[in-house]
Amino acid sequence: MIWTEAVYANARISSTISKRRWKPEPSRLRLLRNNMGDINMNEDTFNMEIRKYLKTVGITSQREIEQAVYKALESGKLEGSEMLAVKMTLEVPGVGICHCIEGTLALE
Repeated sequence: MIWTEAVYANARISSTISKRRWKPEPSRLRLLRNNMGDINMNEDTFNMEIRKYLKTVGITSQREIEQAVYKALESGKLEGSEMLAVKMTLEVPGVGICHCIEGTLALE
């Protein structure tokens, strides 16, 4: 089975599974390992490290945003009915990722 067929088969299987109970899809690395040989990496450890990092980012980011907004409200810089533009940049220089996520936060 070539890689694209594996992805397509995976999509069909995962859509059937998701109707019953959500389960993470097999990673692309697992598919590459099946088609190209061993990859020297523990996928479970990698997945848990990503989750821990993102949890830390989420908690820290929320705290920083809340503190800045409360400070701006107290100083009168914000009234409390604004829409705030937000921008998060994720960088992983070791693999060449620079991904920007933009959005808005409603205060009211």
